[in-house]
Amino acid sequence: MEKIYNISKEMLDIDANKIMGEMTSYCRKNGFFAKEAIWVAAGQIGQYNNSPSDWWAVYCRHQELSKVAIRILEMPATSAACERSFSQHGSIHSKKRNRLTNKHVEKLLYISQNLKLLKHESDETKLTKRESRERHPSHKGANESTSLSNFSPAAEVAILSVSASAQTSSENTKNRRRTEEEESDSECSMIPYDDSSDASLETILGDSREKYC
Repeated sequence: MEKIYNISKEMLDIDANKIMGEMTSYCRKNGFFAKEAIWVAAGQIGQYNNSPSDWWAVYCRHQELSKVAIRILEMPATSAACERSFSQHGSIHSKKRNRLTNKHVEKLLYISQNLKLLKHESDETKLTKRESRERHPSHKGANESTSLSNFSPAAEVAILSVSASAQTSSENTKNRRRTEEEESDSECSMIPYDDSSDASLETILGDSREKYC
């Protein structure tokens, strides 16, 4: 009883005093819990792949006590999560950081655990999107056609014309650059070879040798 009362006090959306009153009715089978159909359904738990938490969620969902019962029944029957929390707590509240208050450590632990969950959800979302793109490679084009269909015919014509003009301009720019490169290459190949430049260079080198010799 005391544990149920403590859990109900931690839950903000229920009244702990009301929980204790409903707990009395449950134990004595009075009021709402005096209905025979409820206990007949309770006797069939496990026969049709239903669980005790299902019984509380379906037949007793209008009772505040059902929220506490579902929370207790859905607790994981393992200490792995607690062990992970203790390990993370040891990394946060270490010997070098032993002056942290309990409230500060609790906040840091909460942030650390939830960041891992967010990262895991983000990785799953990216994997799902990648698989969707691999299965439907034309999905992007379908979205574009669907987005165009939301416009009026005049607006659709305007968008298509602007897109076509932009593509034409890009192609013209590429052709112009290609033509300029070809012209520059042809001009370089047509420059005549001047033998006098070699002769003048030999003359300069000869004068310099005579000067320093």
